[in-house]
Amino acid sequence: SGAQPKAIEIARGVGVIAEVDKSRIDTRLEQGWVKKCSSDLDEIFKIVKDYLERKESISIAYCGNIVDLLE
Repeated sequence: SGAQPKAIEIARGVGVIAEVDKSRIDTRLEQGWVKKCSSDLDEIFKIVKDYLERKESISIAYCGNIVDLLE
């Protein structure tokens, strides 16, 4: 479901959602339920830092395994 990234933005937060199926991410991007996507964790953390500093909300899909994101 795309509910989590949308909830992040409604709550004016910054969040990363992990998904291993790129086609599901592409669908959520097309639907506007998630704003950005990357499989590069360094890029994701730069985006997160930038949006936190600007105090703007964003939802980012990480195309990969949740374990890698949590390490």
